[in-house]
Amino acid sequence: MTRAALLPCPFCGERQTSTIASDVDCYFVRCEDCLAEGPPEDTLDEAMVAWNARAEIATTPRR
Repeated sequence: MTRAALLPCPFCGERQTSTIASDVDCYFVRCEDCLAEGPPEDTLDEAMVAWNARAEIATTPRR
């Protein structure tokens, strides 16, 4: 399986990210600039998909 390319950080826009294997048997992606972390997942591939998941940006302003 080909690994997905990681999107920039949704908080600061930084492209430099790290994939982390934690000592509690989970994986996550971390922004190297603002240190935002994606959700912990069971596999590295799932962590990368979760990092890339984004809510759609509204095209009309909220009132």
